[in-house]
Amino acid sequence: MSARTRTLLGTGALLTTLLLGMAPASGATPATTLPAGCTSGTACFLDARTGAHTGYDRLVFDVSLLPQVQSSSISTSGSYDYNDNGTKYVSITGNDYLFVNFADASLFSNTGLAYTTPNPEAIDLPAIKGVQYINDDEGSVSFALSLNSYTSYDIFTLTAPDRVVIDVYH
Repeated sequence: MSARTRTLLGTGALLTTLLLGMAPASGATPATTLPAGCTSGTACFLDARTGAHTGYDRLVFDVSLLPQVQSSSISTSGSYDYNDNGTKYVSITGNDYLFVNFADASLFSNTGLAYTTPNPEAIDLPAIKGVQYINDDEGSVSFALSLNSYTSYDIFTLTAPDRVVIDVYH
């Protein structure tokens, strides 16, 4: 079989898969399909990734739907209240800590944990030193970012696919 024939057959198989609504062989999920077990109306946090940029570090959460940012705050102690069960501390040491709480969100689907990033996750960037989820309770999810040096931060969303972005400036 020639290379051209193999390419045409592969392209046809991919088109057939996409037209039938099945996931491609790479395991990528079409943007209009919720991950297994994620319910409509609630944003499932799926994973997180980071990158260094000139002047800022970026943390991106992939989500099934866009959640609402309920609150965000900076702390120098890294302490937080855990479901009224006392004070806990962020696992990864930083000079400061950014706490972000999202409404209408979950880390879990009805088939188990949807969030695939290790928790906590150490990060070696100029401004971001770590990220961990600290709470998933009654429709809200909270994350803590351990920070080194920063001047400010921005939180915003992007679509196609849905993502929550946190830029921490240094």
